[in-house]
Amino acid sequence: MKLWDRQSERTVLVLNVHAQPFQTDADAKLRSQAIDRLVALIQRLNPGGKLPYVVTGDFNARSDETRPVYNAHLVKLGQAGLVDSFAVAAEDASDVPHAASLNQMRCYVNGKRVARCVKRFNSSRHYDYVWVPKSATVSSWATISGPNVVWKTVDGKKLPFWTGVIPSDHSPVVAKVTLP
Repeated sequence: MKLWDRQSERTVLVLNVHAQPFQTDADAKLRSQAIDRLVALIQRLNPGGKLPYVVTGDFNARSDETRPVYNAHLVKLGQAGLVDSFAVAAEDASDVPHAASLNQMRCYVNGKRVARCVKRFNSSRHYDYVWVPKSATVSSWATISGPNVVWKTVDGKKLPFWTGVIPSDHSPVVAKVTLP
């Protein structure tokens, strides 16, 4: 999709992805093939990178993935000149520190499944991305866990919980980006 930025009076190319789910070798291979097609599409729609652009979406692949093929999104998009905005953001502005973007509407406390608890990781692992050109500036990145979050104690641990309607098993990620 091409958007018109009124402030800069430039066209911005925005691509959104929803990659193959599940964590099997076959699914990882399909995601890798989809990334190849995505990179080719970017090159076709934006030869030479003349337009500023971002790639967003649910990649169904971890930001800390190291296994070959499973990490194709990290490797191939990096080779194409893109970077995960989280990795270069000046600030993590998430409403719940270290909230996972794939929340599955539960977490585990002492081995017990707890519904509506916001899942968190020490590494800020995410499955949803805002990819930007390496020359972009990212002032902030965030996982949004709303619509509202309250903190409760369960088995002696203080945990964040959703209130209200949870629209998806993924929480949105947002980034404040300045494109070159």
